[in-house]
Amino acid sequence: MDKKSSVFARQATGLVREAGVLDVVQFNAVSLTGVSIVSGGMLILPVITSGAGIWESIVLGFILALFVNFTYYVLSVTIPRSGGDYVYISRLLHPSLGVLSAGLTGIFGALVLSATFGATVWVTAGVAPLLTILGQGQLASTLSAMTLQTGVFTTILFAAILIFGGTKAFYRLNNVVYAIATLGMIVGGVAFLLVGHDGFIMLFNNFAKTYGTSSSDIISTASSFGFSTPGSDAWPVLVASAALFTSYYWATQSVYLGGEIKHIKRTHMWGIFGASILWLIVTLFCIGAAYYTIGPDLLSASSYINYFQGGSWKFPSIAFFALWATIAANNLPASILICLAFIFGYITVTGWSFIIFSRAVFALAFDRFFPTPFADISEKYHTPVKAIILYAILNILVLLLLTVPAASVTIYLYAVGLNVVYMIAFFLGSLALIVLPYRGKAMFDVSCPFKQRVAGVPIVSIVGAISAVILVIYEYVLIVNSTYYGITTNFLTVMVGFIIFFLALYFVVAAIRKSRGIDLSMVYREIPPE
Repeated sequence: MDKKSSVFARQATGLVREAGVLDVVQFNAVSLTGVSIVSGGMLILPVITSGAGIWESIVLGFILALFVNFTYYVLSVTIPRSGGDYVYISRLLHPSLGVLSAGLTGIFGALVLSATFGATVWVTAGVAPLLTILGQGQLASTLSAMTLQTGVFTTILFAAILIFGGTKAFYRLNNVVYAIATLGMIVGGVAFLLVGHDGFIMLFNNFAKTYGTSSSDIISTASSFGFSTPGSDAWPVLVASAALFTSYYWATQSVYLGGEIKHIKRTHMWGIFGASILWLIVTLFCIGAAYYTIGPDLLSASSYINYFQGGSWKFPSIAFFALWATIAANNLPASILICLAFIFGYITVTGWSFIIFSRAVFALAFDRFFPTPFADISEKYHTPVKAIILYAILNILVLLLLTVPAASVTIYLYAVGLNVVYMIAFFLGSLALIVLPYRGKAMFDVSCPFKQRVAGVPIVSIVGAISAVILVIYEYVLIVNSTYYGITTNFLTVMVGFIIFFLALYFVVAAIRKSRGIDLSMVYREIPPE
């Protein structure tokens, strides 16, 4: 028996390289939730900045996220293994830090994202606006409150797709529905351009009559609460750019599929940077068209009321992009396509979460940290079926916990501050890239796509250091701007608790494994086989 077969669960993972360029681009479109960049950006940016500050914040967030994207591209090409940054961090820094990263993001983060985001937001951001336009406001409110039912539905749907169709079936579905989502977003942007500002205000006021309000009423309501149009100097732009930075850096999540991507050097280049550039273009187009058609005053006032005075918002649907765009379109087929963008754009997050979680659990089980049965692979579909079933069970459990007030507070606290948590993992990944040429010299010399040096320092180490600094700056921005990003003392307490838990978990499990004759330190000295 060779050395690797003795330390890992088996000699080969059983995963196959079946993800092509389009699969990875669309997977990362779900990762950064392209529709959310537009919808969420339209909601938060006008509250923080205005005018040129809107475009500056979008571009700044995108450019700075490229350093994180480059970091993960290099790591994934140098160490092309499924399991995400857990593999890089555990080998290049320390196993406990790898377990911390996997626990915070790949396991708990995926569960929270699905239960609080992918399982329900497709209703509030897509179904509810469509029903509101159709005059079914009461039904929109009812469905928006049915989080358990919609969550269980999406969990069962994607579990069935992945178990009985495999990852390839998810790719096919995701490629189609996210193409429709992208088309729906573009149709929304075109609708704004065609109607113009005066035409939109007329359509909006006619629609708003049903709910006893108008554009001028919304603006005066916001003013009565003390709201005024924000400025566009450097600090508001930086604060607003955090919303975009913490979106575009999610284009890295295909690293969890590292061992399943065909021609990874080329495919991942297009998959990570292609998805980011595509959604930068769509974001600038859609938000630009909406901002000038709706008008800065009405859009800013509406965002403020939705954020801080929700009880004064008279519509049954939140002021997401879909609501504005369907009013601008004033056409049922176009409105359906626009709302489908958000239904498809958000519902696929649950399928994405299945894959992220299952690959994190698979990698931990393959390393014998978790029970090895979770590393079992379906011979027919080449997917970790047991890890997928585990995720489905845990996700439904989290959805049930959301109905318990005490538990839901903790879960939503974690969800609101999830980007602060992910930045810890990305920071560790950046440190891993810094030390790659030194602690992983053999891998660097053989597989790293960028071996150039500046003044004797590897360029990848320089980029990793810049990425780490940027992440620290934005971590600070999120924490000190709790008004916009919801980072509270209670959240930070919960986060520290999870950090301590996962770090301690490694040493406890390592001790148990050692007592049973399995030395995990031997495992983490090796790169997992393909």
